[in-house]
Amino acid sequence: MLSLRTLVGAVAALALVVVSPASVRAQGVTTGALTGTITDDAGQGVEGAQVQLRNARTGLNIGTLSRASGLYSIQG
Repeated sequence: MLSLRTLVGAVAALALVVVSPASVRAQGVTTGALTGTITDDAGQGVEGAQVQLRNARTGLNIGTLSRASGLYSIQG
């Protein structure tokens, strides 16, 4: 009969095996999105505000302009 310590160790090892592939796959994600709102001091949306996103590692620059409501969205 297995001791409690052996059983707990086996369950922990199995949990690591099951979880590890998910974390390895997550490292391959290379896209994302950034969404926000530009507002003035009165809380009103600012139309035409330039938003720039720069990846310091790759040097990639992506930009957009805010809408009339101040909303902007960058997909990458």
